[in-house]
Amino acid sequence: MSDEKSWKILVDKKLLTDTSIDNASLRLYLILMTYARNKDVAFPSRETLAKDMGVSVKHIDTLKRRLVEKGLIDWRSEKKSGFIRKNIYTIKENVNKDNSYLDKIKNDELIKQVVDTWINSYKNFCLNSKDIIKDHLEGAWVYNPIYNPTKSDYKNLSKFKAIYKDSGLLKLKDAFSVLGDYLTEQILWGDFHYKGKEIIPTISLYTYKNQFDKLYQFYNREI
Repeated sequence: MSDEKSWKILVDKKLLTDTSIDNASLRLYLILMTYARNKDVAFPSRETLAKDMGVSVKHIDTLKRRLVEKGLIDWRSEKKSGFIRKNIYTIKENVNKDNSYLDKIKNDELIKQVVDTWINSYKNFCLNSKDIIKDHLEGAWVYNPIYNPTKSDYKNLSKFKAIYKDSGLLKLKDAFSVLGDYLTEQILWGDFHYKGKEIIPTISLYTYKNQFDKLYQFYNREI
């Protein structure tokens, strides 16, 4: 590992014995877990991972795609300065933690509906946007119509439900149905920034009251 300090992780035997995951992809996943430590997010560069694995950066990209397809990680990159980008990896199934609480959230029928509405709306937005919007997506967010909800998304939805009850979740679901039109308007108006930084649209973002209120006001205006 490039990190001088070692970090021990707990690994579920079911992950190690899953024959659908090739050894190289599994090794990359475990390395990402050591960078995430007891959290869900890691930030190693592609070059660092390539050095850790003893392979090329191109091969790291291949392994990364396999892990995304397996639903084990999600990733995006953010522009830092000039041509430098920061890679952000979200560990989807972090076996360092007990997932029973998360499974309960995922099985909530109303939360499932909210998540499905977001996924479909975001996918349609990415695939059907005009060229000027697609250029923005590719430059600022990394174009990716397949949105994989993170643990934070589910946990924030659970908190949202605790505060605003089922009626609040239903409003959020309705608001997500016009997500594409809302994002398009925000981008064209140059109103999708916070403290000078580009906002990355996520499910979690709209569980915050100020962002939810703006989206829901747009929904009420459109219907």
